[in-house]
Amino acid sequence: MKMLTKIVAATICSLVFASCAGVSADSQSEMPAICIVSGEDASGGPMADYMGQTVNFCCKRCKAKWEGMDDSAKKAAFDGLNN
Repeated sequence: MKMLTKIVAATICSLVFASCAGVSADSQSEMPAICIVSGEDASGGPMADYMGQTVNFCCKRCKAKWEGMDDSAKKAAFDGLNN
């Protein structure tokens, strides 16, 4: 019974925190994917994780450029895309 209570509590907390994010999963999928390197449409392109966020690429070359960037260049690209 204690385990069930913990599972229910964790589920409720997850739902509360998800609703606090202000963006539903449906509205996230409606947003166009933009390549973090080129700024082009990246729908269906490769993806990577950066600081807990998914970043999108229009092609494998842009993903390779991203992987070759140092941390300050990645941060600048990420900040530029999100401003």
